[in-house]
Amino acid sequence: MISFVYFDVGGVVIQDFSETNKWYEFKHDLGIPDAQMKLIDEQWKKLKEPIDKGDIHLELFEDMLRNTFHISIPKTYSMLDDFVNRFEKNPSIWPVIQAIQKTHRIGLLTNMFDGMVDKIESHHLFPPVVWNTIVDSSVVHMKKPDKEIFKYAQEKTGVPHKEIFFIDNKLENIEAAKTLDWQTYLYDSKHPEYASKELQTILL
Repeated sequence: MISFVYFDVGGVVIQDFSETNKWYEFKHDLGIPDAQMKLIDEQWKKLKEPIDKGDIHLELFEDMLRNTFHISIPKTYSMLDDFVNRFEKNPSIWPVIQAIQKTHRIGLLTNMFDGMVDKIESHHLFPPVVWNTIVDSSVVHMKKPDKEIFKYAQEKTGVPHKEIFFIDNKLENIEAAKTLDWQTYLYDSKHPEYASKELQTILL
């Protein structure tokens, strides 16, 4: 039995940088030399977790690029806008979500930067549905795959843990959900049409 369905955002509900070359394109478009990219990647990995958890803001990474790596970035530049402008709809999953909403409560369980969910919505990248619950890492100051965010998300549903179905494109998040006996589906963001069709056969 399934009473509540949680969707990840990046790589599932929308097409973000997952399984693409967009991260490299993003750095290249900022004017980051190839010789600095590995070092900048290392700094990004250190900052991404506290950014996801809303403990620090994305602007700190912008400042690091300007002040530490001497990348010329205009003061009017918004990295959040730049990220979201590179995102795309995942049209293959829209009819699935819309159909599921007719029979199940639905929600988002996502690692996001501060303000990114609202920005994605303003760009009309989400399907036209009403999410019953949104668990945003930057708001709750917890992130996947830490068990705490899954326990929090579980409480928000008000349903037994075994009746929660979770869709994500990262194995470590799926495995974390399984430890709470959630039902899960590992979404293949490299082949979204196939994944959405398979998901439809499971849920509908």
